[in-house]
Amino acid sequence: MASKRPRPSAAVELPKILFGTSSLGNLFSEPTHAEKKAVVSEILAAMPLPVFDSAGKYGAGLALEELGACLDELGVAPDKVLISNKLAWKRVPLTTPEPTFEPGAWVNLKNDAVQAISYDGILECYHQGNALLGKYEAKIISVHDPDEYLNGAADDAERERRKADVLGAYRALGELKAAGKVLSIGVGAKDISVIETIVDAGVALDWAMFACSITPYTHTEYARGLLRKLGAKGVTVINSAVFNAGFLIGGDHFDYVKLTRASAPDKFAWRDAFTAACKDFGVSPAAVCVQFSFLFPEITSVALNTTQPKRVKSNVELANAVVPLALWTRLRDEGLISPTVGPRAKLRHSVHFKFVPEATAAQKDAMVAALRAMPPKIPQIANFSCGVDAALADGNHGFALTVDFADSAAYLLYASHPAHVDVIQKHIKPILLPGSRTAVQFALSSL
Repeated sequence: MASKRPRPSAAVELPKILFGTSSLGNLFSEPTHAEKKAVVSEILAAMPLPVFDSAGKYGAGLALEELGACLDELGVAPDKVLISNKLAWKRVPLTTPEPTFEPGAWVNLKNDAVQAISYDGILECYHQGNALLGKYEAKIISVHDPDEYLNGAADDAERERRKADVLGAYRALGELKAAGKVLSIGVGAKDISVIETIVDAGVALDWAMFACSITPYTHTEYARGLLRKLGAKGVTVINSAVFNAGFLIGGDHFDYVKLTRASAPDKFAWRDAFTAACKDFGVSPAAVCVQFSFLFPEITSVALNTTQPKRVKSNVELANAVVPLALWTRLRDEGLISPTVGPRAKLRHSVHFKFVPEATAAQKDAMVAALRAMPPKIPQIANFSCGVDAALADGNHGFALTVDFADSAAYLLYASHPAHVDVIQKHIKPILLPGSRTAVQFALSSL
């Protein structure tokens, strides 16, 4: 069991699922206001205290503007919603045919945005963001993609100047929090080494948002080590881009770069194997991607996006999806995830018994098939194997079964699980030689 971590005294208790708002800013498409309002309405209905993650960069402030308008039209009181605003870009008049930032990404914008990372610039972004939200205010704030700002430096001297700008921006955020105007401050980055740079510079963060860094496909030892470092400092981690920009659940873009089977055969082969494993256990790849985040105790929330109202409820349900332990084992065994990631078996249950003389080969085969069908149905199973005796020595039992579990509680749930009981009643008892069954449960390591 993970040890308790220190928590910042004013940290916000975030829900397991946060909702991004880039679609409200017309990212890649232009939903109508009514369509945007429908998504916001569904999020409000699905969660007792929803958290909307937005940014001044999203549609040059359009996402903030639309979010505030939707909430107001839906009659939402300001204290019934939490808004996160990632600060770094401020709205300015559009003087070119299309916005100068991320050309081609945002559809039919009426404004442009420019970067403003500094003490004064971040305060300007903060106040402008709240003005765009109308009667609502962002209570969770951060500097948006400081990695891109730092990595844009032409040389070491400019990088140092930009680093000073970033630290000045965090000084401003810290003052806002100290004044009680916001509840928490954080950082989000694709290049997560910048998060470490900020923490090492002495910035007291409440949370950090990883992007494209902790997924079933991407989870380097560096990323996992940084999680542990942040956890030791009491920094909550929000995981985003958990599908590697949609690729892991069937999309054509991996971390926002379009791929084909010809250009990236290894990635597609990985996805094919991952999808097949999920299908065998009856779990959606999306659920596995979200639950992968929660294998790490430092990650408390996952940020998801949707443009479809009907997807909101299913996205929320991903937070409570159950992934069989045996699926994590299979993903490790097939080299799809790191061998050190995921719950480990600590208890083994071993059973041996003999068959009645009249047991037929068909009955034995049916029993074995029914037993081997249990792992996808019983999530507590971590490893499973069984088989009829190979008749290599006299006096053996006729059958053996071995099942591994994370702990004794998991074993007890398995023992009484309806799928297990059904196999016993229908397939084992009719051919079990009375008095021949023996069983033992023993620790594979300390419980």
